[in-house]
Amino acid sequence: SKGIDLLFPGSEVSVLYRREGLPLMSFDILCYGWKLDHPDFHALQRRGIEADFGHYQRQLDSMLGSGHGIFVEALSIYEDRFGIHPKSRAVRDVIVQAVVDKTGSDKAEVKRTLKRRGHLDLTVNVEEVLGLVRYLGGASVVAHAALTTKYHKLTGAQNLEIVRDLQSLGLNGIEVGHPDNPEAYQTLFAKIAIELGLLQFGGSDYHKR
Repeated sequence: SKGIDLLFPGSEVSVLYRREGLPLMSFDILCYGWKLDHPDFHALQRRGIEADFGHYQRQLDSMLGSGHGIFVEALSIYEDRFGIHPKSRAVRDVIVQAVVDKTGSDKAEVKRTLKRRGHLDLTVNVEEVLGLVRYLGGASVVAHAALTTKYHKLTGAQNLEIVRDLQSLGLNGIEVGHPDNPEAYQTLFAKIAIELGLLQFGGSDYHKR
C-alpha cells in the first residue's frame, strides 16, 4: 500500500550516544508533535544553542585570533534583523558573512570550518531527548542515519543494535527517505524499521521557517 504524504513541522536535536563496545558518536533526532512551548523544551534547546555558540567562538578564535568581536557583532545583527531568540544555524550564516566581509575569505570554506564540530561540543544525551519527547507526547525519529553509518563505518548488525537500544528509550521511527540516504541504506533502514515495528519517515532536510 502507498504511504500518505503529510507535512510535519518539528525540531532537530543533536545528541550524544554512549554505549560499551561502540565508538562515542553523535547524531540527530527529529522531534515531532511535542509541546514546543514547554519550558523543559526551551531549556534543552537553549543548552544546544549555547553549545553551538561555544563552538563558533572557538572556531573564530582559531581562525582570527582573540579580540575579533565578530561573534558579538553577528548576534547583534541577527537580533536586529529577526527580533527573536537566536537559532544557531541562522546565527552561523550571519557569522559566515561577517567573516567573509572582514577577511575576504572563501565563503564555502568558512562555512565548512564553522560546521566542524566535535563530540565534546555537545551537551545533550540521547536519553534526555527521547525521554522528554515521550513525556511531552511527541514522536522521535533518527535523522539521516546513513551519515552516522558512513562516518563511523557501522555494520548492519550494529545499526540494528543501536536502533533497538534507542527504541527501548522511546524512539518511534527512522528517517528512511532522505537525500543523504543512498538506496542501499534506505533498504537497510526500512528492513530494520519493519523488524522492530518502527515508523518509516522521509524528509528533505528543509530547515526554513
